[in-house]
Amino acid sequence: MHIQMALLNCSQRITVKCLEAITDTERQAAEHEILMNKRISRLHCLHMISYRGSSHRKSTNRFRDRPDDQISERDLYNIYTSFADLGTLARVHRGHAKTPQRAVPEHFIWYFLSQATDALLALHDGTCSSSNAEPQNQDEVWRPIVHSDIKDANIFLRSNNVVYPAYPDVVVSDFDVAFEQDNPRDVDDRRYQGTPVMQPPVSTEEFIMPEALLIYNQERENSTQVKHDWKPAYWDVSEKSDVWSLAMTAWALMVAHKDSEETFYKRAKDRTDNWYSNEKLREGKSAKMAFSQQR
Repeated sequence: MHIQMALLNCSQRITVKCLEAITDTERQAAEHEILMNKRISRLHCLHMISYRGSSHRKSTNRFRDRPDDQISERDLYNIYTSFADLGTLARVHRGHAKTPQRAVPEHFIWYFLSQATDALLALHDGTCSSSNAEPQNQDEVWRPIVHSDIKDANIFLRSNNVVYPAYPDVVVSDFDVAFEQDNPRDVDDRRYQGTPVMQPPVSTEEFIMPEALLIYNQERENSTQVKHDWKPAYWDVSEKSDVWSLAMTAWALMVAHKDSEETFYKRAKDRTDNWYSNEKLREGKSAKMAFSQQR
């Protein structure tokens, strides 16, 4: 699937996300993203990027250098959303990575957490705390939505914050892998989507290579840890995965002046692959251990 971002110069600036779909899987993914945007737009929530509509057209290419003038058909989808003039939270991370002596202000991290939390609560409960949110129709049952890909690149920033003028507006965006929590098919199809190191760790035994599994088991046999059948890969997917990803995003901001994005992602991946860290996570000690190692 080909994705392109474009900006329309008109009286009101918007963002256009262009999706090119060739296979049925890509078409279904594009239509799913549009459906999620339509559902979420009904909340009129200030904590999420505003959906402005979508369009779809077909395109046909004829390859004259191939036998029988082979024809290729593709579907082109455009998703229109409001424009975030200050970019994404990843820009904040990159900016502080270039100034090692200047940490991201703690007040801003707490502010970001409060705004993103309100967005996730709206996705789950179907109600939003923002002033322009419209009350939900009591006869309409809201189906909780899991974003499934919370990270700095999917958190957008906008100017003209009338409530806290010193800070930008924080809005959640990018609902391509979002899904309805009570839809078993959606849960199964999207269980392992999203950005891996930002998602809750899955069972190490299920996904590492055979030779690494041998070393892993040998290390466990020689350790004082007790072997167990802790398998997060089989747990029900819920809004808790968004909470984990949100915490990981906050952690990235906390160490932005020490680690670049690449370094942070590598450290997070190494921690996920490390069986000892997973053991500590099971015991509820991982957060404390992570904080201690970053001080």
